[in-house]
Amino acid sequence: MKTTKHIFAFFTFLFVFLVIFSPETFALYLDSPSLGYAIDLPDDFRMTDSNGFDSYQFSSELLPVEILLCTYQPGKAKNCEKIVNELVYKLNGACDSETFTWRNRDCAVAQAALVLGSQNYLGWAAAAELPYQKGYVAMLGFYPENDRQADICENHIISAIDSLCTDLGAKYQSGIFTSFAYPVLGDEEIEVTIAENKISAMIDKNDAEASEYLIQREFDILVLENNNGFGQAACQRFYKMVFRDSYKRLRRFSFAVQNALTFGENPVKSQRELVQTLLTWTQNFEYVRDNNNSDFTPLVKLINGNGGDCDSRAILLAVMLRQMNLDTAFFVSSKYSHALLGVQIEGSGAKIKADGKLYTLGETTAKVDLGLVAQEMNDYTAWMPVTFYK
Repeated sequence: MKTTKHIFAFFTFLFVFLVIFSPETFALYLDSPSLGYAIDLPDDFRMTDSNGFDSYQFSSELLPVEILLCTYQPGKAKNCEKIVNELVYKLNGACDSETFTWRNRDCAVAQAALVLGSQNYLGWAAAAELPYQKGYVAMLGFYPENDRQADICENHIISAIDSLCTDLGAKYQSGIFTSFAYPVLGDEEIEVTIAENKISAMIDKNDAEASEYLIQREFDILVLENNNGFGQAACQRFYKMVFRDSYKRLRRFSFAVQNALTFGENPVKSQRELVQTLLTWTQNFEYVRDNNNSDFTPLVKLINGNGGDCDSRAILLAVMLRQMNLDTAFFVSSKYSHALLGVQIEGSGAKIKADGKLYTLGETTAKVDLGLVAQEMNDYTAWMPVTFYK
């Protein structure tokens, strides 16, 4: 994207330009231990510019999309809405901004129109307050106004903004943009039966639609990246984004299930029995595939009676068991066109090592016990691990 190769040239009155980084040198995950924020961009982005530690530019290798990330010290900015408005204004742009609360702190999102050189651009911006009075972090993404791939360009920007975590707890909650687009509407009750226990719990009325939106958005990115050589990394990011978005949505449900199974009639006697009980529950779901779309059932719909494939079931249990204080992982294989749950638990059974830990495998479709995997799928090198935030 030649016209915006060095966007910081437009910021000479705002930043002091120090160094240009080689795009091949940096990972796509950026973590600031001092400020506490992190981002996990789609895997076709590379860092192209920076002025040190408070501003970065990322460019897509597949699309004409640019992302700016800027941080602001306490006292240097008044609030998030002013930050996004001024950030857009510095690039000869205008925006419509809205404020809301995310992570119990000030936040703003804006749709922007920019003019760089002689070309018009569209995009999105967001700003969030950092905890412990460490200031603010803001992101701005944009693409050429008349680009023929406008929809996927916009998805890339929104996904990048949604990946922002301002603290550890944000890694277990829907991102800024999804939270803005799908606010809390109010509770609705769902009821399930697990091991003859009738369990009722509350979810938000917006959870299913919000989850479906995020899954389809991230799947569109996955397809593009998979077709351009980013398959494994893109696949891992897809499942991590789904895990993160689903975590808080299922928190009350998971608590109700754990409470019923451990303190109700005929309570389970061990963690392993708890895992096996939930594994058996998912093995009885209706097997459903949709090869025209993401082929992944939103987890809120899955627990509400919609059928699902192996990967949606395995991610469901990975979320629920993590909320029950068990370390979980997810394993997927293109060779076998299958997915498995991984849970770190004592006892025998087939295991795969990931991030230095051994995870016992759980089959969510075939009706077998924890730790049993079909013999024709026992080439463990064919399974790609997906581990989640700790």
